[in-house]
Amino acid sequence: FGSSFAQLRRFAPWPNTMSLGTPDGINDEMVTPRSTDENEEEREVVLNVYDIDRVSGWWNEYTKGEDEPSRFGAFHVGVVIYGIEYCYQYYFDLWQEGVTGVVSHWPKSTDYTFRASESMGRTVLAETQVDSLIADIENEWCAADYHITRKNCVSFAEELCGRLECPTPFPAWIKGALETARSSYVLSTVLDASWATARWWMVWSTQSEEAKAIEGQSGGEPPTWDAPLRSRD
Repeated sequence: FGSSFAQLRRFAPWPNTMSLGTPDGINDEMVTPRSTDENEEEREVVLNVYDIDRVSGWWNEYTKGEDEPSRFGAFHVGVVIYGIEYCYQYYFDLWQEGVTGVVSHWPKSTDYTFRASESMGRTVLAETQVDSLIADIENEWCAADYHITRKNCVSFAEELCGRLECPTPFPAWIKGALETARSSYVLSTVLDASWATARWWMVWSTQSEEAKAIEGQSGGEPPTWDAPLRSRD
């Protein structure tokens, strides 16, 4: 599990790319170098925004304006750079520490329903620098740390865009539902409790029967959560 960006880059059928060496039987004329213009185009960072499911798709459509997207929507977001899309997620059956939640895939090749793209401008980082950055981020964003409002695919996309030094500010409409939840003490508390319960159930349901029996004898551990501080504003 985890990001497979290295494998993707190794086997990706990149057009017009210069190989690191010339294999036997291939002459130099058969290898076409990538132009400067192509390099510049690949530096562009793009956000791909998706509906999570049919319900969120209906809500995102219902709450949008005539000429603008929903500011109260619930979205999945991926960041595209140098031809690879990166996102952050949790795994239903993997909650141990050390498992990265960073995933890479071809742009728009996901089970979510595509809604829109947003250009974030061009990064100043070279492709090798982006590879190193992703390797660092993989260690920082563990799947077990996922939280429905505080650490999710949207907050990951925003941080990644910042570390890519994108010139365009992160779109406020993508964070609409999250900002609404964070600004409400009651809603934040309810969502924290709901997520803690859901997470506990996922961990428990993937345990072995023996582990469940032991936990049942000891009374188990009820889900807990950190209630957000009430704002004084």
